[in-house]
Amino acid sequence: MTSLLYRIIITISIMVAGLLACSSDRELSLPEVRALSNRAEWAVAQDSYVRVHRRADLASPVIGHFRRGDVVAVLRESAFTDEIDGRFRRWYQVTNDLFDGWVFGTALMLYDSREQANNASGALRR
Repeated sequence: MTSLLYRIIITISIMVAGLLACSSDRELSLPEVRALSNRAEWAVAQDSYVRVHRRADLASPVIGHFRRGDVVAVLRESAFTDEIDGRFRRWYQVTNDLFDGWVFGTALMLYDSREQANNASGALRR
């Protein structure tokens, strides 16, 4: 068992030494790649009149409204779930051309792409 462990350590050491020996003064440049994420990036207001709050809290001041079918970008989601009218959801910080604020999750339909959100918006507005 220890013989196998020594062989693994020696093999890794040789590989690291080889990689270090191949280094040069040239700077390595890699293309930017978007990190994989399982969070939605776009949302569509699904209620006819969606309140946008300053903070992720129902008691927070309302700073504006979205109408049914409005497409908004999702900036982030709350780390906690909240209960409103017996439904548990997260809050989402969203933005459009006019303002950004927080919307309770039951008022939004979430999508991975703007194209999906635009398609859903068109269907809601018919």
